[in-house]
Amino acid sequence: MAARKKAAAAKTEERRVSVGGVLFVAQLPVVSSASGAHEGWLDETLERHDLAIGAWLVEHGARTGDSLRWLRKTLGMKALELAEVLGVTAETISRWENDRLEVDPITWVVLGAIVRDRAAGETHTVDALRAAHSRPKLPNTAVRLEIA
Repeated sequence: MAARKKAAAAKTEERRVSVGGVLFVAQLPVVSSASGAHEGWLDETLERHDLAIGAWLVEHGARTGDSLRWLRKTLGMKALELAEVLGVTAETISRWENDRLEVDPITWVVLGAIVRDRAAGETHTVDALRAAHSRPKLPNTAVRLEIA
């Protein structure tokens, strides 16, 4: 019986995704019901694959509108939310995504940091950007830091 469970867990299926003219292909594990019926990929598996695609796009400088739209959707952000995080207008996001304006390299690198954070289950970059845009009042007393 253990061998049967191992065999079921080892099943994979090819997933093909095209973004910005690049075809990404991966063998991803599929989930099957107890009866052996194919149920598809786990959401976590799809998210990891999507984030890996996003990381590849950023690392290879694929600054196209389609790539930016992929990153935004993979991050689960609406255009307005991404605009607020990056300190631009929603219209700028639209122009980037429709290739009417090229995404500048610094913004592209920041998007890459956000993607890497998400893949690691972190939010450091988005948190820092939001804090930078909000200009919070800083304490007027000493800040004690513990260094490990």
